[in-house]
Amino acid sequence: MFVNLPVDNRPAIERLHAISAQTADLKERRQAVGAEMLLGMTEYVAPTLMNLAAVSSAKLVDSAFHVATTHGRAIYDCLYVALTEQIGAVMVSADEKLVNALGGRYAIRWLGAL
Repeated sequence: MFVNLPVDNRPAIERLHAISAQTADLKERRQAVGAEMLLGMTEYVAPTLMNLAAVSSAKLVDSAFHVATTHGRAIYDCLYVALTEQIGAVMVSADEKLVNALGGRYAIRWLGAL
């Protein structure tokens, strides 16, 4: 299949500026849509955010290090695993490889299976 594309005889710098302007416009639109979605979610998310507590990673590092070295995983992933274990919660992750590696031992569920 052949497609006839219009020939753009403008100098390369003009074509580059046009592409940059289109890219900037797309970025602005994407940011606007993202902001709109975020505002729409506020009524659902805000009450939940009020009940969040900060936990120092210093309190989790020993447990996270053990998980990371035992299972060959990244320490930042294992901090979440350690926190989940500490508070007795179930971790939900979109990282299927992480879930496959640790799900049999820790309370981790894959988001795609929910």
